[in-house]
Formats: sequence, C-alpha cells, structure tokens
Amino acid sequence: MPAGFTILIADRNRHVRNFLRRELLKEGYRVEVATDGRDILRKMNVDGPPDLLILDLEIPYVGGLTILKRLRHRYAHLPVIIHTFPTEDANDPVVQSAAAFVEKIGNTDRLKRIIQRVLREYYPHRSGGGKGSEDKECFERRLTE
Repeated sequence: MPAGFTILIADRNRHVRNFLRRELLKEGYRVEVATDGRDILRKMNVDGPPDLLILDLEIPYVGGLTILKRLRHRYAHLPVIIHTFPTEDANDPVVQSAAAFVEKIGNTDRLKRIIQRVLREYYPHRSGGGKGSEDKECFERRLTE
C-alpha cells in the first residue's frame, strides 16, 4: 500500500514522534517528523507538502488550530489526520475539516488502518483505487472541496 507515500508526523512528544516514525517506516512509508508548528511550516515551504500530515493539536509555538488554518489556505487538498488527546477543539470547524480525528489511545494498528484508508481515499490512482471500508471507531472528517 505505501506506494512511495510521504507522511509528516508532527507531535509535541519526542517519544511519540519517534515511535510513530519507526512504526510507519516498517510499513514502507517515507516518514518525516516535525517538532513544533514552526518546523511544520518550514518543512512545507522547503520540501513541499507531504502526502499526509499526522498532527497533534497541542504542537508548540504555532498551535495545531493555527497550523490547520494556514495549511487549509495554502494546501487545501492535503489530508490531515488529527492525532491528539480528547480536546474541546474537536468541535472546531477547522478540526472537523480534517480527513480523520484519532484520539491518542496507544493503538497504532487503528491509526495505521486509518492512514491506509485516508491515502486510498485521497490518492486512489496511487493506492490501488477505491475507498476502503470505514473504520467505525474513527470520527471521519472529509474535506469539502
């Protein structure tokens, strides 16, 4: 399934970033990490957007909501998976526009399934086509174009 997909993981916690990086590298994805909001913007401006962003809303310096607003303006078609602890921001319209919202509960298999589903949905020509089965546990958020 990876088919050369690049995923940017942006999480405030170094251990979470490194763990997710290792897990997704094992799956065959190219993986980049960002330590804070400024790092996300810098990587996007220098390297261009990844195929998928996994974003912790509590990222330091430039917060997750601000990052989402900026990305929606510049990279409207970039799928974003919000990967965070339960938060009041989950009801914000910008958060609702994300491809998926996944609570951090330590279940990487669930996150991997959602990553595959989102990549199939957004890049059917690169991933074997068609939408995958819906993950009942996931609060799906699709971009309105």
